[in-house]
Amino acid sequence: IIDDTLVEDQESVRVRMSDVVGAEVDEDQADVYIHDNDEPPVPGTLQFAVSSVEVGENVGMLGIEVTRSGGSDGAVSALVRTRNGSARSGSDYLPLETRVNFADGDAATKTVFVSITDDALDEDVEQFELTLTGADGGANIGDPDLMRVSIVDNDDPPALSFVQASSIASEADGIVHVIARLSAPSGRAIYALYSLAGTAELGVDYGLASDRVYFAPGATEHAIDIALVDDTRVEADETLIFSLQTPENATLGEQRTH
Repeated sequence: IIDDTLVEDQESVRVRMSDVVGAEVDEDQADVYIHDNDEPPVPGTLQFAVSSVEVGENVGMLGIEVTRSGGSDGAVSALVRTRNGSARSGSDYLPLETRVNFADGDAATKTVFVSITDDALDEDVEQFELTLTGADGGANIGDPDLMRVSIVDNDDPPALSFVQASSIASEADGIVHVIARLSAPSGRAIYALYSLAGTAELGVDYGLASDRVYFAPGATEHAIDIALVDDTRVEADETLIFSLQTPENATLGEQRTH
């Protein structure tokens, strides 16, 4: 009987006697049953080492660990792939799609790397995910098979200021504009209220559509539209003073009034 290393079902062989000389035969055949003694291979289970991690935007290359547990028989692999959340591939991190490979008998932790983009935008904490799928070689996918990465911003918020300290307009000009500007683009929405002072009277000498300046993510300028009233009264020159209040998601720059 050959003691091989294959995992097999029970096998049998039939032995038959023939051409017997000098004796009578009651049974001329017998069945021999061979019971296998080999253990089935245990390829094991693949999973991420952790389910979540938080990193600074300036981390550079982020190592993602995949572990093998419960067995190491045979060569196995699984697919690691990134997936967008609030963080977007190409702008916040570089996309990744690669197979993690374990050789026969290899249970050492494997590491793949994702490049995190250190941009200049002030942003909220952003997230993306990695998935582990498509195990081969008989391995299973374990838990966690999803890993969430949180990117913590390292950029200062921009400063908000008026472009000019003052301007002159005639009431016959109709609509005039006062420009507020950010020192840099931001990944967040920014707004700030402003207060009014001066001798000109709201609703009599001018009109305003809003009481604040607003910047969508990425925008750097906002125009305050002032609708001047061209009345027939003889008046002295009048003043209108805008004063920026503390902004949301930004700081106040040097030129806070206009």
